Amino acid sequence: MNDMIYFTISYAIVFFGSFLFINFLTNGFVFKFIPIRVSRGRKVLVLVHGLINSYFAIGFPNESTISYKDGKLKKDIACSSEDFQNFLGCKMLEIDSKTNAIRKADFTTYDTYDATTFDNLLNRQLTMPNADDKILKIVLIMVIVVAIICAVIGFKILTFEQLINSIPKIGVV
Repeated sequence: MNDMIYFTISYAIVFFGSFLFINFLTNGFVFKFIPIRVSRGRKVLVLVHGLINSYFAIGFPNESTISYKDGKLKKDIACSSEDFQNFLGCKMLEIDSKTNAIRKADFTTYDTYDATTFDNLLNRQLTMPNADDKILKIVLIMVIVVAIICAVIGFKILTFEQLINSIPKIGVV
């Protein structure tokens, strides 16, 4: 009977360990997806795009809003039925956390991107004179000069050592 208990415990550890590992790899998606899938439409999967990373949250639909928790803050956002996407059999809504707006597939809600300003900045960067070439040349010349000075000093020390070693031989004549 002990073998059966050990067998069951070891399989349970492997099963739950692999489940937790998959949850870790998917950045917490599994523990968010299961309650949404079980709720059968009472909850919505919310993909929040942050400044550094994206993460999933559980959203609760009201009449014309979705409320979800962003960390410890509860946020509400207005939405319509066209904003939802089907994702693995449940409704999903993508939200940009910086502007707190719904993010569609064609990026229509991104109002922080200005094409004219971006193009101007790109042209300024591409046509800017490169100051690094002058500094690189100066550093290279200084390294060569220091290497020549070190070689001359090393040669002088070597000849000075030979001169000091030859002094006792001169006095013995």
